[in-house]
Amino acid sequence: MNPALRDLQQPELFPGHIPEIATFQPGAPTQWLDGGAVVLDENGRAREWDASLQAWWENMGNHVSDHFWTALSKLAAGSPEQVSILAASQGTFAEAVVHLTVAPNHALRIERVRVPDGAVVRLSSVLPQTHDLVSSESQMAVGALSNSMVREIWKRMLHAENQLATLMRRSPGVVFSQRTDFTFRAANDHLEELTGIPNPEWQRHGELFWRLVHDSDVEFLRQQIRASALTEQPVTSTYRIRHAQTGRIAYILEQRQATLSPDGTLLGYEGVWVDVTRQTLAERRLFASAWKETLAVLTLGMAHDFGNMLAGIHALSESFLAQVQPDHPFYEGLGLIKKNALQTSQLVNRMVNLHQGQPGERGYLVHPASVYLDS
Repeated sequence: MNPALRDLQQPELFPGHIPEIATFQPGAPTQWLDGGAVVLDENGRAREWDASLQAWWENMGNHVSDHFWTALSKLAAGSPEQVSILAASQGTFAEAVVHLTVAPNHALRIERVRVPDGAVVRLSSVLPQTHDLVSSESQMAVGALSNSMVREIWKRMLHAENQLATLMRRSPGVVFSQRTDFTFRAANDHLEELTGIPNPEWQRHGELFWRLVHDSDVEFLRQQIRASALTEQPVTSTYRIRHAQTGRIAYILEQRQATLSPDGTLLGYEGVWVDVTRQTLAERRLFASAWKETLAVLTLGMAHDFGNMLAGIHALSESFLAQVQPDHPFYEGLGLIKKNALQTSQLVNRMVNLHQGQPGERGYLVHPASVYLDS
């Protein structure tokens, strides 16, 4: 068995028995084309073929004397208009990918380059996308893959693996796949940075997960996880975890989705962690600052109102005190009212002064002359 296809022959991808890959002998009939080119005249007829393309063209039931674009349109499965558009394109370079009617397990890439007296066309076979490759029509042809198809599958697998590794490495958060016992099947390196526990430990010990979650958030998180399994929809939660080495508390924004089998059995979870500690703390500071500012505005307004009332009390006490003699019974009481009202007014003024501008603070004043000029 070729190792390039070993992972493809899993029950979930190709149910049932899959035969060994056949070894193709030179000259054996096959629709796979490693690559070939043909030179066309202005009318779309071939002037010159290379050997590999000519052999493939005749093997597909065409003749070298046929009109090239018309014959190629007949080979396209349900998309002959793509070939017509490619042939009529006025650009110097044009490209299209079409599926072949007689070969559902691969497609044909067509590259056309215009030259002064015609065009040069290059054809090569390519595999379809993965969802097409594992379709029922393709399953019958897996055992007949040529060496070229195996190479393309292998190349595609390597490219996908490298691309996935790059995305996981550059992701700003933790991308993970978690089992039902809360061990991590897979996760990128940010998991260790955020928790202080190496990834191999996470793969063996599921209890570590609940040890790091903040005690106040455990029950909330359990409810969220149960909800993800019941609704089969992504669930977003924010909770706190504690770094195992430093004890640092981090706020985690998590999106989690349960993975279920066709019969509804819970298989695990897939999700993403994003560290939102800075944003959360900034929001809390902003909220506290806004409350302090609101309180300051209220205090300033109350101080002004209170000052106005004290000014009235002070004025009345001073007026009444001037109308009575020192030996009058009310004289001493009115004196105390006047004195206390004055002291209280001074205290209110000190509170008001706290809201005044600080030394060195810049401001803008409108010059009186500008008022007259504007009017």
